[in-house]
Amino acid sequence: MMVHNCNAITKFADENQTVDETTWGHAGYGESGSGITTRLMNKKVNKGGQTTIMSDSHRFRPRAYIHRHKLNSPIAQMTRRGTVELCHLLTDIESMILPQDPTDRTLSATSFLFDSSGEPTQATTSPVTIRKDVKKIFRKKPVVCADNFFFDDKMCEWIGAHGFGCLGTNARNALPKEIEKKYLHGQKHTSGCKYSKVARFTNPIVAVKNSPGYQRVHISFQSTNSTNITSVNCFNECKLFIEIRERGRGKNKRVWGIEMNDGRRMYLSTYFRIDVVDHLLKNAAIFYRTWKYWHAPKNHALAMVIVLAHDIYLECAEGKINIEWKVEKKKQLTFFQFRQNLSTQMLTYSPQKVKYPGDERMRAVTGLPKLKRGGNKKKQQAVSLSQLRSAKRHKTSRLCGNLDKLCTHVASIEKTNTGRICAWCGKQGAYARCGKCKDDSKKPVALHYNNSKGEGQGKMCFYHYHNDSRFGLGKNDSTALLKQPKGDWEEPTPGEIDDNKSHIESLTDQL
Repeated sequence: MMVHNCNAITKFADENQTVDETTWGHAGYGESGSGITTRLMNKKVNKGGQTTIMSDSHRFRPRAYIHRHKLNSPIAQMTRRGTVELCHLLTDIESMILPQDPTDRTLSATSFLFDSSGEPTQATTSPVTIRKDVKKIFRKKPVVCADNFFFDDKMCEWIGAHGFGCLGTNARNALPKEIEKKYLHGQKHTSGCKYSKVARFTNPIVAVKNSPGYQRVHISFQSTNSTNITSVNCFNECKLFIEIRERGRGKNKRVWGIEMNDGRRMYLSTYFRIDVVDHLLKNAAIFYRTWKYWHAPKNHALAMVIVLAHDIYLECAEGKINIEWKVEKKKQLTFFQFRQNLSTQMLTYSPQKVKYPGDERMRAVTGLPKLKRGGNKKKQQAVSLSQLRSAKRHKTSRLCGNLDKLCTHVASIEKTNTGRICAWCGKQGAYARCGKCKDDSKKPVALHYNNSKGEGQGKMCFYHYHNDSRFGLGKNDSTALLKQPKGDWEEPTPGEIDDNKSHIESLTDQL
């Protein structure tokens, strides 16, 4: 359902996809300190399961998935588990690709490749089975990035014949068979070898194979061990360039350059998407011990939904989809803040509000009389974010924050025929008393309020007294809170008011 809903709200998917496995562990039940959970911290576990997921490379948007087990049916005479899983995933998304027009390069699945002469050649496309019940979100056949578990010679040939593209590491035991191993990086890691402790290149290699309809490129890779990258229908060129690396700060800052090419750069920019998701799944902390092993994959899926929801929130907060949704970078919620707010909303929400699809079928709603159900109530119109932003943009805006509490104080005002000393300015002629505020003798506080004549004419003492930013600046506050002599109080200057406002705001942050 998560993958289906993600595809349903997508206009166009990324043309670069990342494939990798995500692991859910089942520790079973054990006493504290038994060490059961510690055995499930790595990628591979002996208790639990894994799911292979295909997602957009630049954002977490799952497009297809397959559960890992031995019963997945082989495809095209491929029996290796990784290649079978990748074939199933590509077959699933093939029905999500828009119909291709061979004459239109913008929507064509063909790619312009390069040969040994440097002249571009055009690869052919494979026919796509069009399904009307699946949303078309791929403008052309994507390039899939994965590790060496999913690639070998047969897989690359299958991908090329079907018009897809691929990019990933190549295992030492699955190197191209048509090239002698002495020309490739296939040396095993030697324990204690000093060369394996530093990243280096050993005779960089770029090998190109032109086949009918596709092109395969083999590239050496920078690593502490023998590593290779293989690709199909992926590059227009593979030129060398230098990338800058920096470490340290100030006088200790070090800058150097490393050799790079298009294949290595593209792989390093796309391979890690599922690994980032696994890290966030761990931070979601949705875990408990139980003998019911099926709870583990269920909790794993719930955590993945939270990660997906937060990633969608970040995309909406950029404002590129709708400017009304834009949130400043500093004000965007972190993953932990988003998870906390999401938990609060879920715990306080009731289906009786009938706000989301499916609420009308919940028992809490169907058990109510039809006239009392939320869906039958006329929805009240509300202002939009753009209207609120426009109304609060200027200092002269009519909106002054939440005044509900002040209104209760205004409603409690008592008028008297005898003037008293004002609690804010210390002057005579206060004929109004705030029934909500009491002085030390438990009597209502006297304040100048809308006086039309006399000494309090035009004074805003009532509002200053209830203003957070002026707390402590009034005459009564000066004597009762700050213990200053009555005769020393003076009307605060604009500078003193600004300083006090900043001080109150800093104290408010500590509440």
